[in-house]
Amino acid sequence: MSPEEARDLLPLYALGALTPGERQRVEEALKRYPELWPEARALLETASELAAGLPPEPLPEGLEARVLRRIRRVRPSWGRPLLAAAAALLLVAL
Repeated sequence: MSPEEARDLLPLYALGALTPGERQRVEEALKRYPELWPEARALLETASELAAGLPPEPLPEGLEARVLRRIRRVRPSWGRPLLAAAAALLLVAL
């Protein structure tokens, strides 16, 4: 990728809007052409400041409750592995 092509993609790079392949090519160009770094850094800082200034997007109604319910359902009980280890030790001791 030429420095001009990379420079054209820097705004999208800063916004995280590139495909993984494009992102990799821009990062390789940044290594090859260090003169692009000041512009890339400025765009990354601006994108970060813009993102920090946006109000958080509200969660859809009921999403938090659904996620917490799923976590509780999937989370293994810490007692089962402990009980299994104790049973294994007892069998070895016998």
